[in-house]
Amino acid sequence: MPSPGGYQVALGADDLPALAGLVRRCLGADGGLPDAASEPFIRRQYLSGPGRGWHSADGTLIAAGALGDLRNGRRTAAGMVDPAHRGRGTGRSVLDWTIATAAGEPLLVESESVSESARQLYARYGLREVFAEQVMRADLDDRVLPPARPGTQQPDLPDDLRLRAWTSKSAPDFFAAYSAAFRDRPGFPGWSQADWVAWTAGDEDFAPGRSLLAAVSGEPAGFVTVAADWIVQLGVVPGWRGRGLGGVLLAAAMSGARAAGFSRCWLTVGTNNPDAARLYERAGFAVAGCRARYELG
Repeated sequence: MPSPGGYQVALGADDLPALAGLVRRCLGADGGLPDAASEPFIRRQYLSGPGRGWHSADGTLIAAGALGDLRNGRRTAAGMVDPAHRGRGTGRSVLDWTIATAAGEPLLVESESVSESARQLYARYGLREVFAEQVMRADLDDRVLPPARPGTQQPDLPDDLRLRAWTSKSAPDFFAAYSAAFRDRPGFPGWSQADWVAWTAGDEDFAPGRSLLAAVSGEPAGFVTVAADWIVQLGVVPGWRGRGLGGVLLAAAMSGARAAGFSRCWLTVGTNNPDAARLYERAGFAVAGCRARYELG
């Protein structure tokens, strides 16, 4: 429950500024996905379905919970508790409301800023972690180098390696590289080319000129896609792994972000992908939080 004298009310559009402040306080304490504080993200997670706000006696929003759309047969849900008001049972109150309001529907709890206390609470309620990834950030300074050239910094790469920017003509080759690179990863969605291209290029911040395909003798060997200061996806075709190609693509994306005027660069990496995490750490990325998904029912 909230602190003595507090109260609960339904969330509405007028709560958007208070929700944004609450998200920022949680991100400040726990790290996580910075986009979670954006207006579109908050509207989708907390104002697209039934929601509840927990307030302290002075009217400050200290916790929120909400239900969203159906996804693969599960009702999406989100919740957060102000770091200064944790350990008082408010998290349990939010989760109890969420489960009761779902009325028996299977739940998919989405957390963009996971704290250790939240993990423990979810475990006590029987929620299973089905997805988790680290959010990583790197400052873009003079240590970021331009792409290594074949035959110099990367002797294992052939001289006919070429990096090509995204165009409508090259998009199918990007998809071929994506499919080959991620097909063996857990949770591979099996999207069609049309769906993946639409998801990638449909991002309003998508940067086609900084999204690069690595090709050897004209055949896709790896790729990186970029949106604003985010490295969205980076993958290497299995036959080209372990030869420095991932580092070439990463350096190119980071250098491109710096040239575009960004002072830092972000990415996410699955907690079950330690090889990729080590590559990013060598390039100067550090963990800046975690986001995860939990299922109930």
